[in-house]
Amino acid sequence: MRHRADGVDPHRPLGREVFYWLTVLLTFALGTAAILVPWLLLRCAGLNAIAAFWASYVLTRPLGASLAGWLGMGKPLGVGVGFGATAVLAAP
Repeated sequence: MRHRADGVDPHRPLGREVFYWLTVLLTFALGTAAILVPWLLLRCAGLNAIAAFWASYVLTRPLGASLAGWLGMGKPLGVGVGFGATAVLAAP
């Protein structure tokens, strides 16, 4: 059987498929919350700006690392830009 990129497998039981998609939705929700919580604490609760910055940095760093890995990794698993080019693009 060939790998399907959309994550849908006709031989997978419905319960497992529902669990898969709920996990994906929860992951996106947590990622959004990781960005919004420090901002809301900064704006509404008077959190120190430096603490808000570091909280945002620590909570969102895995997303940046995953994106850089995907860009740098060769095809078929990634985009194929290359790790050197990705590092140059990400450098300020």
